Amino acid sequence: SSSGADGVLAIGGGSPLDAAKLAVVLSENGGKCRDYKAPVLTDTPPTLPMVAVPTTAGTGAEVTRYAVVTDSESGEKMLCAGAAFVPAACIVDGALADGSPKALTADVGVDALCHAMEAFVSKKSSPLADGFALDALQGIGRHLRSAVDDEAEGRDGVARAAFL
Repeated sequence: SSSGADGVLAIGGGSPLDAAKLAVVLSENGGKCRDYKAPVLTDTPPTLPMVAVPTTAGTGAEVTRYAVVTDSESGEKMLCAGAAFVPAACIVDGALADGSPKALTADVGVDALCHAMEAFVSKKSSPLADGFALDALQGIGRHLRSAVDDEAEGRDGVARAAFL
């Protein structure tokens, strides 16, 4: 990268993490966001490592090979995909969401729940994926109410379950 950076530390919800993923890809490969939108697959892993630190539990952006961004010129919401969008590492800590608004916590918790249900009912599911999905469903079911109430055990439980 021309910045001289050794890496990127991305902290935030799904949108900031996705923006950082795209920033890494753009810094190494150039071009514009729209050059990387699906069906283009950008599978060359970046040399600039990114560590993702989610402050909400729901989008999965800290571990997925996707980034969703909005083209500022056209207003189009674009999906970018490939190995280049996978962070090198992530740090998941439910305490980073302490004090978040109840509605946000509930919304992202339901997002995580939907991701887990989708994984479980997918025609491309496998026994391993089913195990992770069931563990996530149980964890979210067990902890979401207390996470919304801003209890540490609930936030940690939902963060762990959403990571699965």
